[in-house]
Amino acid sequence: MNNPYIGNATSYLIEVFLGLFVFALLLRFILQWVRGDFYNPIGEFLVKFTNPIVIPLRRIIPGFSGLDIATLLATIGFSFAKTWLILQIAGAQTAPFGLFIYSIAEMLKLAVYIFMGALIIRIVASWIAPHAAYSPIMSPIYALSEPMMSQARKIIPDFGGIDLSPILIFVFLNLTQMLAIAPLYALARQYM
Repeated sequence: MNNPYIGNATSYLIEVFLGLFVFALLLRFILQWVRGDFYNPIGEFLVKFTNPIVIPLRRIIPGFSGLDIATLLATIGFSFAKTWLILQIAGAQTAPFGLFIYSIAEMLKLAVYIFMGALIIRIVASWIAPHAAYSPIMSPIYALSEPMMSQARKIIPDFGGIDLSPILIFVFLNLTQMLAIAPLYALARQYM
């Protein structure tokens, strides 16, 4: 674009709106993967918000081993489109393979942030309202964090009522960023 102000504003709008849609699709996929309850306000919103894309795709793309492949492919597709549009506005040359790897890295980074966010909300809620686990709003938070928490508790025992398992999870998620996501970004840049 000739006008950098319009280009920046357009990139921002694409990042916000397509970014929110990618977030909603990915959160839906992850909640289905961890067998989260969709009978709560967050789950119902995700289903209604993403159904116009997911339902038609499910007619042609079946699930596999309990995974909603249609939602996953929609997430990858919208992540790809968002990145491509932003790079086109910036005037950058893009190769499809590099852009695909970059989109996967963006999606994995977002998934790590979703898990980190769920864990932080769960920790804060346990301090403020310990019985909030039964809240319909907290249901997806527990669904996202409990699989990791239960695995971490097998490694780190309970120390007198203090649960240190979130520390192990944060270490694992940060290592995932360093050892898996950062190399994907580096690989993508080689092909872009």
